[in-house]
Amino acid sequence: MGSFGNTVYESLGCGTPALVTRVSSHRELLPDDLLPKVHVGDMDTAVSLAAAILQEKQPTSPQTLAYLHRHFSAERQLAAYADAILNARRRGPLPYRYTPEGSTTRYRLAPWCYEWEGGFYHDFLATHQTLPDLSNLLRRFPAGFTPAETGDAEALVHWRRLGYITPVMGAVG
Repeated sequence: MGSFGNTVYESLGCGTPALVTRVSSHRELLPDDLLPKVHVGDMDTAVSLAAAILQEKQPTSPQTLAYLHRHFSAERQLAAYADAILNARRRGPLPYRYTPEGSTTRYRLAPWCYEWEGGFYHDFLATHQTLPDLSNLLRRFPAGFTPAETGDAEALVHWRRLGYITPVMGAVG
């Protein structure tokens, strides 16, 4: 099972199936129906998928290959790299914008986390955590929630410090 880099996609492009953990960019680069994804620690599913691939001698599906060619062709990637290098422009320093968090700040699940069966997986902590109150908030407020909507300031601070939630950029409550 892979977690970062292009190895998975290179393997698939060569016709060799791959299993990946549902970590980082692998959660989104290929749709679930084109690439089996396994939750971290779910060895039963990983073994089952690997056994099916080996026993049935499953190659990369034509649909997966078509998707890879359409979205990640070597020509397209080389053109993007060349464009980035040849058309790079020096810009001034990035402006520093301190945005204090307050009563109107909206929070959402951090992009390095995802919810799975009532629990959350956190890429940087490499842990599964059951957080039913956060799960309920995300269901009630899919566009993000404010401190007042949490009903529990201590929980909000805890989730924020651990990195499960992050402010919604540009959103005002």
